Amino acid sequence: MKNEVIMVGRFLSVFLAFTYVPMLVAEILGGKNVLADEMIVEVNENAPVVATGETEISADPEIVWEVMTEIDQWPKWNPDVKDADIVGTFSEGTKFHWKAGPGKITSVIQKIDRHKFLAWTGKTLGIYAIHVWSLEPHGMNTVVTTEESWEGLLTRLFPRRMHIMLKNSIDDGLSYLKKEAERRKNS
Repeated sequence: MKNEVIMVGRFLSVFLAFTYVPMLVAEILGGKNVLADEMIVEVNENAPVVATGETEISADPEIVWEVMTEIDQWPKWNPDVKDADIVGTFSEGTKFHWKAGPGKITSVIQKIDRHKFLAWTGKTLGIYAIHVWSLEPHGMNTVVTTEESWEGLLTRLFPRRMHIMLKNSIDDGLSYLKKEAERRKNS
């Protein structure tokens, strides 16, 4: 009987190791391939965490775009970003790395429509993110709308807390973007 229990235990260990552990690892790592060839142009509305924000900036879309796309300059105007660097030129498929909060984020630019639309994907701490930005001229101003979705194990375990974090991040980021774009306009 003891040997049978040991054999069943070994079988279960092997079964779990080859069946559930890879799925758990994929989930922890975000469950997505941010380097996939398919182009992402919208957030996942079915993700456990989705947040949006909008602001009107007293600057034209060209200035706002310049602030948004100079990735290596983000830490100078956004205090939540501690470090940022882009690997190559600002173009679709280009990776960039940045640090905001507790983790280093690896992102890939998915879609660019100059002065109008920007989408990227990112991965950090088991969270897979899709972030999209739209810029619309409004007289002498620009209306910026942004949406982001988060997927992964942590977002399923703590959806309410993660939604609050994401919404605060979006609102703060828009506020910092507005301040910097308006500063540049008046310089």
